[in-house]
Amino acid sequence: MASAKPPLVSITEHPRAAASIRTWKSYGALGCFLVAGYASYSQGLALADAGVRALIAGCVGYLVVGFAVVGIWRHVLEMQARTAVQRAHAARLEAAQKRNETDGS
Repeated sequence: MASAKPPLVSITEHPRAAASIRTWKSYGALGCFLVAGYASYSQGLALADAGVRALIAGCVGYLVVGFAVVGIWRHVLEMQARTAVQRAHAARLEAAQKRNETDGS
């Protein structure tokens, strides 16, 4: 059997993946915003400067977590597709064996 790559479902079309990506991006942005804001303000920075740093950190957190979670979901969806192909292949082999047993008897 040739190792053909099965067509994958787009991440945006997969309901669990799309929702999970949106959720984790927001958690990453909010977490980085809060940590950077608290760290900056607690070190004596002015509130406006701490806010700017927090906003920048929130944007960076959004991007970093977004790239990471999209990569994770790509692997998950690829493995789901491979598993589906393997199950279909196994079912075809089993059906062919049953046909051969009934034809041979």
